[in-house]
Amino acid sequence: MPRFPACEAMQGDQADIKKCSGEKLFQYIFANLKYPEEAKKNGVQGTVIAKFIVQKDGTIGTIMILRDPGTGLGDAAKQVLRSMNSMPEKWIPGIQRGKAVNVYYTLPIKFELGSDSKK
Repeated sequence: MPRFPACEAMQGDQADIKKCSGEKLFQYIFANLKYPEEAKKNGVQGTVIAKFIVQKDGTIGTIMILRDPGTGLGDAAKQVLRSMNSMPEKWIPGIQRGKAVNVYYTLPIKFELGSDSKK
């Protein structure tokens, strides 16, 4: 499976690296996600389910929104996912039979008002 970058130099086994990678992914999303003003104004909360391709070069490809609570939340999720292509480090691609391959990745992004949480 592909992994979000940031933990490759870490000491530990693959489970530790995978956990670190997941935490760094959610930190990146929290730091870069913009809650749409219209959604804030209308009190819209919920979870966007995004599906995208981590390409064999580590970039983010086709992004699909599988569940969208509306009022711009799906577009905000797409925007933060697209922004990952501007990071200095790319995703660690999925590997199959020793070669990098394109892999679909599904990610829930939770939008909540009032708790300063938008994972």
